[in-house]
Amino acid sequence: MQSDEADILPETAAADVPTKTTSDDVASARSLPNSIPESSDTQDRNQSGGSNSMSKGIEDNAESTGVFNGIDSDITTAHPPTNLDLPPEIDFLEQETAPTNDGNPFSSTIINRESGNTTNTNCGNTENRDCGNTTTNNTTSQNIQQAVIARKYQTFITNNYSSFFSPDDPSIKTVIHKAAAEMIHITQKYGMAPSRGHGMVELALFDMVIVCDNSGSMWRYAAAMKNTLRQLVTITSLLLPKGITIQFLNPNKDGRDLHENITHGSQVDEIFQMVQFISIRRAIGLSGVPGSRGLGEVVKERILHPMIFRKARARELKRPVITVMITDAQVSSQDGETLKSTVRSCKESQVLQFYGEKAALFLFSRVGNSRKGEKFVRELESDDTIKDILHCSPGSLDRWQEEFQTPGSEDKYTGMLIDIFLTALDRDGTA
Repeated sequence: MQSDEADILPETAAADVPTKTTSDDVASARSLPNSIPESSDTQDRNQSGGSNSMSKGIEDNAESTGVFNGIDSDITTAHPPTNLDLPPEIDFLEQETAPTNDGNPFSSTIINRESGNTTNTNCGNTENRDCGNTTTNNTTSQNIQQAVIARKYQTFITNNYSSFFSPDDPSIKTVIHKAAAEMIHITQKYGMAPSRGHGMVELALFDMVIVCDNSGSMWRYAAAMKNTLRQLVTITSLLLPKGITIQFLNPNKDGRDLHENITHGSQVDEIFQMVQFISIRRAIGLSGVPGSRGLGEVVKERILHPMIFRKARARELKRPVITVMITDAQVSSQDGETLKSTVRSCKESQVLQFYGEKAALFLFSRVGNSRKGEKFVRELESDDTIKDILHCSPGSLDRWQEEFQTPGSEDKYTGMLIDIFLTALDRDGTA
């Protein structure tokens, strides 16, 4: 520390102690070249001109006079030029970016190699997080929309079927949540309008019983009937896998006429391997012929009383029931009247009024094109006492099925059947 002060002291003394100027000093000063030390800016401009001759002249003059640009060489040695007037040196060394632990190439530390081992950390680094993630926002919006739709379905069921289902019924929860999530895909697949969603939910609430006519005249429509049953299994399983019940007019080869809880098309195929079509004479009264039964009789004795009335009286009717009749409609006049009176009794039943006007509905689906069958359908449609709970499908199922025989058109036939059911439910415009 003392040595540094010793070096600085002479310079300070030389600057502070005044000296006496003599005539010899004036003469020496006059002999100096007429040049004034240039500022650093002027030197930069002169140097940028790139004059090699000027530099050479200055060097020669300095060697001969001991003066460099008007400054005595001794002074120059004692006071070397500083770096204040020189442009800063720029280090163009290649920078290496070291990624951080999070793997983000934009979140990094910049290290200048060969720069005095100085590590510059990008402390002002901005980490961009995808706070507006599109997938997350879309999922949230979709969940909100589904919740709103599910609430509407729940309100619809509560307002129309509260006698059957409580708001916390697990099966209802399944129906409304699946409908809210998948209804748009269901309607698109089967070619239905999106507005049919409420009807689809309502249809899922019903137990479906199919009465199949296996009389002798129906053998030619066996394939159409089997295929229709397969599609009905699909329909009842769209929102709630609960299956269908199949009731034949007459016992089959295995002696069975009733099959419950059919949930797969393969079960329908197995059933039809045992189906037999019994030839009967309808004109003399079907109930009097051993082994044969009429449509009206079967609906009354095998469907209405055991499956609907008996359960309703005991307050054990768990679901509304829709009874579908697949037949060529060649019924006797007596059996036709039995069918009408059976349907009418549901409408007038006091025990069913507790469950609402849709506790029991009927759908009459005809196959074939016989004039007798067509006449009976017109009688059913014109009967004002039953037409609000019984719906007759237009045309014949076998004709429609022929239209959808091309590959890939099976869904169209299913969609048509769904539309028939929804029309049957929409007798008062609620579906």
